[in-house]
Amino acid sequence: MSNHYDGNLEFLNFLADISDPGTGQIVREKLASWLGFSDQELLQRWHQSGRRDWGDYADDVLRVLDRMHDQTYSLARTLNWYCNQPVDRRAGLTGDQLVSTGRACEALQRLRDKAERPMCQIPSAKQERGAQSHTGSNSPRSRPS
Repeated sequence: MSNHYDGNLEFLNFLADISDPGTGQIVREKLASWLGFSDQELLQRWHQSGRRDWGDYADDVLRVLDRMHDQTYSLARTLNWYCNQPVDRRAGLTGDQLVSTGRACEALQRLRDKAERPMCQIPSAKQERGAQSHTGSNSPRSRPS
């Protein structure tokens, strides 16, 4: 439980750091710095995304980061993932590439699907009993690897 709390606190501190204290708006230069981009590179990504308003683009970035952070509980891993790791292997595109091409919803959907996908399929007791009755075996079946 402590990792979850520490991770959430870390993400809140990140949000506070990139926000203007007077307005609460996301400061582009600060977000760029956290992502490892120059201000000009982030500006280019925003314009490439097709979003007219900086706030809308920043919201897209933060929604994707937040969704990934829910899975990692580590800001460093989340930021590294956003910039360098494909959202899923089939698409081969990073969160940054999807958001920067106006496809934040696709990134969010892929992350949701990834979070809901079980890491391995372990048969339920009922499935095991059914399998044993078909094979005539009383020994437990091995779990898929």
